[in-house]
Amino acid sequence: MMPGKRNKYTAQFKLAVITFAENSNNSAAGREYGVSEKLVRDWKKVSTRLSEMPKKSVLIEAKQRNIQKWKRHLLIGSKKADKMAIWLQGVLFV
Repeated sequence: MMPGKRNKYTAQFKLAVITFAENSNNSAAGREYGVSEKLVRDWKKVSTRLSEMPKKSVLIEAKQRNIQKWKRHLLIGSKKADKMAIWLQGVLFV
C-alpha cells in the first residue's frame, strides 16, 4: 500500500486546531479539522514556536515562486503563458 500525499499546513491553521483542542480535546479537534490526533498532540508541543511563525503559508510562497519560474521559462521559449496553463502548472506540478 502506498502512503498518501503529505499535506503542509500553515501556522495559522495549526494554531486554530490547537485552540479548538484546548477548548475540547485532541480527538475532537482532529475530527473537526480533518487531521490525526497525533498531529494535534505534536502541534500542541510546539505551540510556542508556532505562535512566533509568520501566518502566511510557506507552500503558497513556494507555488508562487515556481509559477513565476515556469512563466519565465514559457516566455523565453517564445510560448504564450496563459492564465489557465499557469494555474494548471501550479496545481499539478508544485
